[in-house]
Amino acid sequence: MNISIVYPFIYLVLGIFISKSGLDDKHNIKGYVSALLMRLFIPAVIIYNIAYHEPGVFMIMIATALIMFVMLYIGLKIYKDSVVALCYSFINIGWFGLPITMALYGDHGAMAIIPAYVATSILGNAVGAGVLHHEKGIWIKIRKIIVSFPFIAFVIGLACSPFVGSIQYLFETPYHYAKLGTSFFGMLILGIWIGKTKLSEYKFKQGILLTLNRIIVFSLLMSFLIALGFFLKVHLITSNIKVLYLIGLLPPAANIIVLETYHLERGHSAPIIATGTLISIVLVLVYAMAVLYV
Repeated sequence: MNISIVYPFIYLVLGIFISKSGLDDKHNIKGYVSALLMRLFIPAVIIYNIAYHEPGVFMIMIATALIMFVMLYIGLKIYKDSVVALCYSFINIGWFGLPITMALYGDHGAMAIIPAYVATSILGNAVGAGVLHHEKGIWIKIRKIIVSFPFIAFVIGLACSPFVGSIQYLFETPYHYAKLGTSFFGMLILGIWIGKTKLSEYKFKQGILLTLNRIIVFSLLMSFLIALGFFLKVHLITSNIKVLYLIGLLPPAANIIVLETYHLERGHSAPIIATGTLISIVLVLVYAMAVLYV
């Protein structure tokens, strides 16, 4: 088994220790770490992968956006609760999926999951704000998308794309450290959030049912994308089937708690996110051990 898959979970345990020790309460570590992650390391990873993008990147972005909209609609119909519906459809690719994918599949796997992250990050924040707070105008949402760090990084990556051959040497070292930073800080902050959340037996059972439901629906929808990828002969899709199915095992996005706190002034999503993360850790470990030997 590739030992690199163990490192993200070591960082996760370190985050839980920091939370339980009270260090985060004293120094707001998660605040500084999340800012560093969202404003520096993840944008750097996005820029590199978009600059060097393969054919199929935009197909993954569009398909992921459509899958997210469908799952949000299903979540609203099933659970009748906007927060739970967001936890059902808005997936944590940035802080959880990227570190795991890079550990398992390296740069090629990251190139496949980056478009999905950009789509869910941009649309998740915009749509999430709309679902939780209906009075916001459409132009306010569009402006928030345009000034968001993932969108800016996406545009910079596209602008650099024609020149990657002549400036490649400028990208490689920063990208190496950006990957390490994304893996370390992403799992660290998840550990801190998990350490702060108290879980009940009811919430844990609810999280299991929600996760299993999401995996089934997501896998069916992703199968259509993969079938289309084979039909259109999109190598980025057909060579990363395991990565694309892995997305369905990821937990709800931690940013949902930020949206809920801002728009509704409450934190009902925290137990769902923490439960989903714990379940996903187990599922991803099982998945990783299975696919590494297939």
